Amino acid sequence: MDFDETIWDPLLKAVSLSLLSEDAKAKVYLNYLLELQPQTAAEIKQTLSSFMFSDEIVFRIINSLKRIGLK
Repeated sequence: MDFDETIWDPLLKAVSLSLLSEDAKAKVYLNYLLELQPQTAAEIKQTLSSFMFSDEIVFRIINSLKRIGLK
């Protein structure tokens, strides 16, 4: 499987870089994530919740993405 073609690689990189305050780099991966899945803003909570049982982790991931521009 080529991870560059899934949402997980850009999602995790965007979140990680956002948490490190590397906003410019994080936004590059957020934009790539939005190219792969344009409806990310509307579906991200449901997508993450189907794989993660911790509401706190889902909340932190979403807030990290919002911090760098996810609307």
